[in-house]
Amino acid sequence: MSEDEGFFKSYELTQVKLPESIVPKCGACGLYKTCRSPKMPYSGKGKKKILIVAEAPGEEEDRQGLQLVGKSGSYLSSVLKKLGVDMRKDCWLTNAVICRPPENELKDNKIIDYCRPNLINTIKKLKPTTVIVLGGVAVKSLMYYAWSKDVDREVTRWTGWTIPSQAINAWICPTWHPAYLLRMESRTLEASFRKHLKKAITLSTNNPWPEGPPNYREQIELLYDKKSINKFLNGITSGIIAFDYETNMLKPDNKEARIISCSICWNGKRTVAFPLLPGVKQPLRDLLGNGEVLKIAQNMKFEDRWTRKVLGVQVKGWRWDTMLGTHILDCRTDITGLKFMSFIVTGQPRYDANVEAFLKDSASANTPNRVDQIPLEELLIYNGMDSLLEFILADQQMSSMGLFMIPPK
Repeated sequence: MSEDEGFFKSYELTQVKLPESIVPKCGACGLYKTCRSPKMPYSGKGKKKILIVAEAPGEEEDRQGLQLVGKSGSYLSSVLKKLGVDMRKDCWLTNAVICRPPENELKDNKIIDYCRPNLINTIKKLKPTTVIVLGGVAVKSLMYYAWSKDVDREVTRWTGWTIPSQAINAWICPTWHPAYLLRMESRTLEASFRKHLKKAITLSTNNPWPEGPPNYREQIELLYDKKSINKFLNGITSGIIAFDYETNMLKPDNKEARIISCSICWNGKRTVAFPLLPGVKQPLRDLLGNGEVLKIAQNMKFEDRWTRKVLGVQVKGWRWDTMLGTHILDCRTDITGLKFMSFIVTGQPRYDANVEAFLKDSASANTPNRVDQIPLEELLIYNGMDSLLEFILADQQMSSMGLFMIPPK
């Protein structure tokens, strides 16, 4: 048996999926032993199918066995009432951690993980149309399930978004916890808080995906032979494309730098991914050098630089950069990545778990990664997802600015 013929390949050992376990680990957590109201069940009638997820029970909540009955709850209830919502009749209430932690402090993130199944079970049982997420603990708990395990407790990155989550088919609407607003005493934050809640209430009439969440992965067409690839490339003479490369290193300055695969989403209707075979380079050069076909990319500097360096042609017809579009629309830091913004706009969970380590595992920007160890089919699907979601994101960004993807003549 060769070193490549073990029971599992190194690629398979690194695969990570969204958590499916719905069994809480109360025994490992142990908080139920130290509070008055252990394993507090959700409350409220939920007439408007809104689920409010706070962080953890405080002293008064623990004493009464009911969520949001202290100062924070009173404040939230008053704001909702002004927006036409009765908090306990129109909403369900729960916490990310359903037992009161000592001194109201959650220092160990493992407790959030142990209790997450309780939250997911509640969502699956109630099937809310909108989930209002209050504070960093609640954000960390739900976003781990709905988007990615790589989520910290920094809530500022998330406040104000209305996310059409595919994982739970509900609008996820994160905002600050009322206790934070009471501490800050900021009219600006309070105004934003009301705005966040108003948007969430507006969205509560319907689930984001009435027909069921989309399967973008199934929309990716994979081509492997030169004839089919060239036919596709030569057929694009007008319209607009989002295109994306997968490369064997970050920068193309090394003489060993190679574009391994390319994907193109044409007019948002057809998304094709293919290996960059020697015989398809000229049709790709012709397409990218054709200014009549408009171009979209996420961080166009990357694709532009690789195109010039490896393919020897200048990209013409640049129309949009989704990374810059995000910067223009929102000045927050740490939000411009394609995976993050794809989740914000489409609710798409992270789809790079199977390939991320292979693409980033290199000593420097000019040394090879391990892209050649990724099965080609999986690499192409990942590549295709990038260009498809770039197109969707660009369309949303331009629409929000009142722009046309293809300018009228």
